[in-house]
Amino acid sequence: MEAVTWIQYNPTRFASLTAGRMVRFWFPPARRRVLGLSFGGAVFPAFLGLVQAWRKRALIAWWVTLVWVCYPLAYHLIQADPRYPYPLYWILLLMAADWTAGLLHHAPNGRNLIRRMAPGGPPGCQGFRWNE
Repeated sequence: MEAVTWIQYNPTRFASLTAGRMVRFWFPPARRRVLGLSFGGAVFPAFLGLVQAWRKRALIAWWVTLVWVCYPLAYHLIQADPRYPYPLYWILLLMAADWTAGLLHHAPNGRNLIRRMAPGGPPGCQGFRWNE
């Protein structure tokens, strides 16, 4: 009850603290720079992947949006810790990879680039015919 009263008397400060926790959640400070860059660097491409999924009207867009809104909500309001976003890593990487694949697919010579990276296809799929 004391917290609610404080929020009522200090709405600007509460909004400022909440915004700071949101930034800290999505771009966590990390002891290891690589870990911080990997998560923070995946947020923007992952968001673009989500926008791309919405444009395709993909069913996964609803699910990802629901997870990205509901899971961090408590951490936006109370406290953020660098380990709290760990369960979201795989979803961020999935959406970032989807956006990157779409980017390569639509880029000039994008399919040729993919073929040069994996000539003959992925390992174990050498008989696979690449669509022209």
